[in-house]
Amino acid sequence: MVNNYYVYISEMKKRFLLSIFTWVCCIVVGIYYQNNIIFLLIKPCLFKYKQTPFYFIYNNIGEPFYTNIQIIFFISNQMCMIIILYHIITFLTPGLYRKEYNNLQYFIKMIMFFFFLILKYVMIYLFHGVGIFF
Repeated sequence: MVNNYYVYISEMKKRFLLSIFTWVCCIVVGIYYQNNIIFLLIKPCLFKYKQTPFYFIYNNIGEPFYTNIQIIFFISNQMCMIIILYHIITFLTPGLYRKEYNNLQYFIKMIMFFFFLILKYVMIYLFHGVGIFF
């Protein structure tokens, strides 16, 4: 009986370690491309402020570093949520009935659809001209 639980616990441990490794890799890649990410985030504001240059104003010496790290962590967390959701679903699917599995698929598709739909309209509302990206 103990051996059956060990299989599940070892699989959860492997999936957790893969998720942590993916998160760390996203952070490393984000640090490498931090200037490109910042430019993509402020690009809609550049369209709006064509007459005057758009730039960040920092009141403290450490704020540029803190802002970059905060943006990188936010983006890596958003990217890893998809991977963590995938790991949760693949762990749970062998124990679900067919109807439960179909309901789960429908629920996930609806969540993804509304996430991207809301993201698009929020970005268009906040930053005019961001529709170019979508």
